[in-house]
Amino acid sequence: MQIYNDFGSEVKFTMVPFVFGSVSRPSCFDESSPCKEEQAGYCVIDIAQKADADSQFPGQDKIVPFFICHNKGNSLSSCYSQVGIDESEVDSCLNDSSRMTSLLTDYINKGSSVRGTPYELVNGHECDSSYGAVKSAICKADSSVSACKSDVQV
Repeated sequence: MQIYNDFGSEVKFTMVPFVFGSVSRPSCFDESSPCKEEQAGYCVIDIAQKADADSQFPGQDKIVPFFICHNKGNSLSSCYSQVGIDESEVDSCLNDSSRMTSLLTDYINKGSSVRGTPYELVNGHECDSSYGAVKSAICKADSSVSACKSDVQV
């Protein structure tokens, strides 16, 4: 996932659901195989990016709020509704074996070098996953991001 600031400049902050293992038996940390919540996340990313393919940052206005919502402990259904993703589209994605094989293959390959989570990349460089370290790396990459002007620490 990439997060962009309000001024159009780009800071690449990578954040995706993490699955490892194989397409036939994916593994993840927070649930048992086949990691349906992570797969649903992949579908949300795919749906949002395809629906917004012509924008400068496809799908970001739905993807980022969706993951924030779900990471706060809200149900997948309530988060789909909150960000405007049609739950039936997610269900259709999850039930399309060809599409899921493609998505899982892609994300398992992307995560193949990850040796533990959380694993944060800012502009392709790994950084500590603490709020301060991520904020510092983003602000170093682009000081115009509004959070860089705040003294808020978490």
